[in-house]
Amino acid sequence: MKKITAVFLTFVISFGIISAIPSYAVKLPDYFPNTYKNTGNQLEDLIGVALSQNGYYDFERDKITPYYGELNGYTKYSEWMAESSYGWAWCASFVSWCANQAGIPNNIVVCSYRCQTMLNEYKNRGVFHKSNPARGDIMFFDSNHDGISEHVAIVTDVFDDGIYTIQGNHEYSEGSWKCAKVFYPSDDERIYGYASPAYSGKSIPVYNSENPFRDVFRNEWYFGAVEYCYANNVVNGISRFEFAPQQTLTRAMFVKMLMSHCGADTANYQTSYFEDVPEGEWFTPSVAWAYENGIVNGVSESHFKPSKPITRQDVVTILYRYYKVIHNKVYYPEYEVFYHFDDYKAVDIWALEPVAWAIEQGMIDGNGEGMLMPKGLTTRAQSVQMIYNFDLKYKRG
Repeated sequence: MKKITAVFLTFVISFGIISAIPSYAVKLPDYFPNTYKNTGNQLEDLIGVALSQNGYYDFERDKITPYYGELNGYTKYSEWMAESSYGWAWCASFVSWCANQAGIPNNIVVCSYRCQTMLNEYKNRGVFHKSNPARGDIMFFDSNHDGISEHVAIVTDVFDDGIYTIQGNHEYSEGSWKCAKVFYPSDDERIYGYASPAYSGKSIPVYNSENPFRDVFRNEWYFGAVEYCYANNVVNGISRFEFAPQQTLTRAMFVKMLMSHCGADTANYQTSYFEDVPEGEWFTPSVAWAYENGIVNGVSESHFKPSKPITRQDVVTILYRYYKVIHNKVYYPEYEVFYHFDDYKAVDIWALEPVAWAIEQGMIDGNGEGMLMPKGLTTRAQSVQMIYNFDLKYKRG
């Protein structure tokens, strides 16, 4: 059996208090990409991502390419937030975008394009304070002294003489705005206070995250999983801008995803073991890899049926074998977990152990009505969510 070369991936979560990304949005090229490589330390990764954007400025879309029309004040941060008014302030969108790039979920760093929404949420969480700022704090400003925050920044350093920040929407000349490192004296009357997010070491980073798919909206339950798997080269769309989240997954698609997940070299797996897996097909190396490593079998000795739709119990069985191979572990599940589901008897005997493992480890859940649906067909959205859950459980490093 050939040894699997596991290139361990890292994580991303993308949740926010925002609306869905419109399918008609067209992105301009990112002339100022995130060049920071996340470490897994949430606080440091937030600052690292933010500093990578120092110098980014907003601009008039029509000056870049007339095709897009007169939409001034464009930034990639507002576009990422699905904000339709590009002339608005974008400091909160900048903080939210940086948190997303750093792999920090919304329950730690609030995701919003409005400063006041951020501020209110931090107050509700009990992490807002008026003094003693620290590195990684979210700093709020109230220039009018009316309790309404109109600007926000990320604290990078605190010294006796004042506070150093990185922020978006800083006015560097009249009518011109950019990301900048800005210093404030500690007694600056514009400072309203600070929020101290509950950072942990469990950052789920992704490098230069993008979601190119027009059919994957931010308010969908699978958005974070699709973005994570796409950014880490686990899955592609069925076309450049279409992911087809509700399309039924096939056996070939799933083994291709797992091979991409572990980073195995396709050049090492060119042998065809089944009559219906000819050489030269896009799935041939993946089937060979999975077969040689004991992750899949054929439906018979001579056939694999690569185009056959795959059921939920089939997916978790393959994922369970994959887990045992890459982690070299034996797992002993608790079968009592089945009693929470009315249709547990529908699970085939050969799938009992994998399905029990998947339930225990959070790979799958029921449909919200007490049903497992083990014979139900798996969608592309469900499959990337399982892989995302897999990496959340077995953090790769």
